[in-house]
Amino acid sequence: MITIVQPGLFTTIQDKGRVGFQKFGVPVSGAMDIDAHRIANLLVGNDENSATIEMTIQGTEMKLEQDALVAFFGRGPTLRTNSRELPHGRPHFLSKGSIVKHAFTGSGARSYMAVAGGINVPIIMDSRSTYTRASFGGHEGRRLAKGDQLEIGKLTTEQEKILQFIKETGTDHLVTWFVPSQFFDSDVPNNTIQIIKNEQLETFTIESQNALLARPFTVTSQSDRMGYRLEGAELSKKSSKNEISSAVPFGTIQVPPDGNPIILLADRQTTGGYPIIGYTASIDRHKLAQMKPGDKLYFESIDVEEAQEQFFLKEEAIRQVKAGIKLRLKGLKKK
Repeated sequence: MITIVQPGLFTTIQDKGRVGFQKFGVPVSGAMDIDAHRIANLLVGNDENSATIEMTIQGTEMKLEQDALVAFFGRGPTLRTNSRELPHGRPHFLSKGSIVKHAFTGSGARSYMAVAGGINVPIIMDSRSTYTRASFGGHEGRRLAKGDQLEIGKLTTEQEKILQFIKETGTDHLVTWFVPSQFFDSDVPNNTIQIIKNEQLETFTIESQNALLARPFTVTSQSDRMGYRLEGAELSKKSSKNEISSAVPFGTIQVPPDGNPIILLADRQTTGGYPIIGYTASIDRHKLAQMKPGDKLYFESIDVEEAQEQFFLKEEAIRQVKAGIKLRLKGLKKK
C-alpha cells in the first residue's frame, strides 16, 4: 500500500491506455510519455503495461506502507527519501515506512514511478488509466489527492526473490547500472518535432505552409493532457471551406479558426473537425510529452517511410535494453 501525503501538481495513475475503444467515443488516455512509462516498469521487472504513477512538474510525496521495489524514469521531477536521492533509471529498495518526496524539478514535464507488482486499481475497458475529464479509470477517476491509498499488485515469484534478496543483503546501494534519461535522444534536437504532412495543409496559404516549418511555436499555459495549444505564426486558410470530421490519433495537428495550431495528445477527443495539417511522428512522442508551458518547438517534415524506420530503430533499442535489464535483475535475487 502507498499513502499519498501530498499529491503534487497533477498526479494520476496511467498505463498504455484504452486501445480499441475510440469507435465508441472513448479516448485512449494512457501515459503521456509512453516510453518513460515502459522503461520505469521494465526496471522493476513489471510488464510494460503495468500501471504507474505519472507526476507532472512537481513530485508527489508518498509513504510506503510496505517494503517495495520502485523505479523512476522521465525528464520531470526527481524524488528523494530523507536520507538519499532516488536517481532515475535504476531500481531502488524502499522499506516499509519510507517517505518519498519531491527533490528537484526536472528539465521536462513528467516522471513515472513504477512499483514492482504495479499499481492495483480497477481495470475499466482493458486499462487502469485515469481519464479525468469523464471521471473514470485510475484511482476514483481523478487526480490523486492527500490521503489516497494505492494498493500494490501481486509480485511475481522473480520480483519477490529480488525484493527479499536486496532487503536481506542491503545491496541496493550496489546497483550502479542505470538507463540514462537521455536514452531516447537522437540527432534531432529535443525542441524539434518531426511531422508527416497531411494533404489538408495545401488548403492553407503558401505563407502559412512556409511558416509552419520555419517559425518557432510556443506551448501555452492553456495546454494539458488533451492537447498543447501553440502560439506563433497564425496559419491562414485559402478559403473558409469546412472539413469533414475524422479520427484523430495522438499527435494530430489541428488548426482552429484563430490560426493557432493544437497538437492533440493522450486525452484527446476521438474525432476532430478542424483542418488537420499533419501528424507528429511517433518517435517524437516522448519529446512532446516532456514539454512544458513556455517551451518553444520547431516542426520538421519527414515522410512516412523515414518515420517508420526511426520507430523501428527505437523499438529495437528498447528490446535490447529490456534484455539487459532482465539480465541485471537476475543478478539481484537469491539463487
